[in-house]
Amino acid sequence: MLQGKYGCGKSVILETYSMLHNHIVVNYSLRLPLLTFIQSIELQEQIVKQSIKAFTQRPMIIDEFGRESKTVQDFGNILRPVSELLSLRGDIGTLTHGTTNFTLETLSSAEFYGGMIGDRLRMMFNFIPVLGESRRK
Repeated sequence: MLQGKYGCGKSVILETYSMLHNHIVVNYSLRLPLLTFIQSIELQEQIVKQSIKAFTQRPMIIDEFGRESKTVQDFGNILRPVSELLSLRGDIGTLTHGTTNFTLETLSSAEFYGGMIGDRLRMMFNFIPVLGESRRK
C-alpha cells in the first residue's frame, strides 16, 4: 500500500506497474492473470452493479483507498461493499495493491473501515510511505 499526500506519485507508480505487468503477460503469452487497476469509488459502483464475487479472485490495484463512501443503500439494505471485498480478499489471500492518502490508524477507525478490516489491512499490506509534496504542475 503506497501511502502519502495527494499528488506525490502513488497512483502513477502503481498504474505504470500495472501497465508493464499486463504488457509483459500479453506479449509473451504468459499464463498469468492481468492486473486490474481501479479507483475505489469505481470499484464500489461495480460491486453494487455486478457482484462482489466478480472481484474476489483477480489481482487488483485499488487506487485511493478510503475515498469512497463507506456505506451504500441498495433497495433499503445498507451495504459496505469495499469492506466486504477486503474481508474476502484477505481470507483467500488474493494479490492486492493499493494507494491511500490515509494512515493505517485512520483507515482502521470507525469512520472508515473499522478495527476488524483495519486488522486485515495490516495483514494484507506493507504500508510504504511515498514522501514529498505534490508533483503536479
